[in-house]
Amino acid sequence: MIANLTLITFLTITFCALSCAILGNFVLWKKISYFGDNLSHSTLFAFVIAYYFNFNQILFLILFNFLFGFLVFFSNHKILDGIYCNRQKFFSIDTITMIFTYFFLSSAILFNENFNNNFEFEEFILGDISRITIHQLSLIIILNFLIILFVYFYSRKFLLIIFNRELAKINNINVKLVEFIFVSLIAFLIAFAIKITGIFLITALMILPPACARILAKNPHNMIFISATIAIFISILAIFLSYFLNLSQAPTIIFLNVILLIILLLFQKFYAKT
Repeated sequence: MIANLTLITFLTITFCALSCAILGNFVLWKKISYFGDNLSHSTLFAFVIAYYFNFNQILFLILFNFLFGFLVFFSNHKILDGIYCNRQKFFSIDTITMIFTYFFLSSAILFNENFNNNFEFEEFILGDISRITIHQLSLIIILNFLIILFVYFYSRKFLLIIFNRELAKINNINVKLVEFIFVSLIAFLIAFAIKITGIFLITALMILPPACARILAKNPHNMIFISATIAIFISILAIFLSYFLNLSQAPTIIFLNVILLIILLLFQKFYAKT
């Protein structure tokens, strides 16, 4: 519940929504919606380890997220290149991601049961806005700036990589660098924001506003702008509704995004018939 609505809380949640929405477009275009969801769930293992060894949580989360991204994306070909069945790989990248996710989730629960008796998962699942600080706001603002730079310099290259990876290489695009920067931004986003938003909200914010924007947008850059606008508007509305009606904030944000998506889908269906 929201007991106290401060400017820091308001700005932090708004900037979190903005960064999630912008990166979420690239997630949808690359068709890896599962990645952000699985990564955020897997970070429970990082939280458990950081708590037990008294590590800096943000730094340890960043390192863990990079490791997860490397395992999923960059070691995918090298680990599985020799594993073929009728010239086809046994596992797709989403299957590999799920395998790692189940491993880290089970490891987190087992480790927590045996070593971290006082550790509570709930605040990382639902988020804890009561602990938002100016330091967290600063990190989120910096991250938004880096994401905007990525959009400006790499969005067209990223789209070309998705459309035709080989053509991108022919056009002298450093494919691995672009993908590394993209995965790095997701790693930073989840590390900086997950304690604020929680597991469910951060993945919802990466999917729902871009999904709404896809219905309305005429081109990729238009989609980025619309999704950012939707994310900010819905988050601000949800903040005030949850404050005045004494509602939980994360479910309110998700609920309003889903309602908007349903309305847009119904409008699109009705408009197509006329």
